[in-house]
Amino acid sequence: MLSGAETVSEIQTKVRSDRGLLGGFGYQRCADASVIQQTLDASTEATVASLESALAEVRLKQGQGRQVSLGAEDEIGVDIDLSSLPIGKHAEGSEKGYVAKKPNTYTRQLARCVCGDTQEIFTQALYPGKTNSDAVFKPMLGKLETVLTLDSVEKRSRVRLRFDAGFGTDANINYALWRGYRLIGKMYNSRRIQK
Repeated sequence: MLSGAETVSEIQTKVRSDRGLLGGFGYQRCADASVIQQTLDASTEATVASLESALAEVRLKQGQGRQVSLGAEDEIGVDIDLSSLPIGKHAEGSEKGYVAKKPNTYTRQLARCVCGDTQEIFTQALYPGKTNSDAVFKPMLGKLETVLTLDSVEKRSRVRLRFDAGFGTDANINYALWRGYRLIGKMYNSRRIQK
């Protein structure tokens, strides 16, 4: 992740050749992509939950979310987005979903809460291909609150959520306002906006 690799196959070109990155972690060599893929394939829900917990700790100690969780007065911007990830039709959660200019593409949906200023990923989750933005809004806010320890209205009021129209239903907007967040977003229904 630190080298910018997004797929296991990129380990060969981006990680193995980066001696400085490997040295920073005390390694002289990098495992082959096939060995890393075997490790990922052996992962269970428990190991993924453990990794998420460890990453949350690192984010709170080192990341942008630290200022909110520690009670600093600064406001932080968080972008919520849902992106299509085209994938083979036999993959877990793969369904025909919307991918711009690619009809009938099998996909999964990646939901992310990202720091607007630094692009630091606070939390992310993978959903089946037909999942709509409005359905993931509340679960993603729950994950964000856990990761950044947004356990009070005072802390949540320093978070400015930014989202596109897919998330902007009445129910989602009212929920976020009730929880104490500040909002910048688009409404879900264009006819309503015109009125």
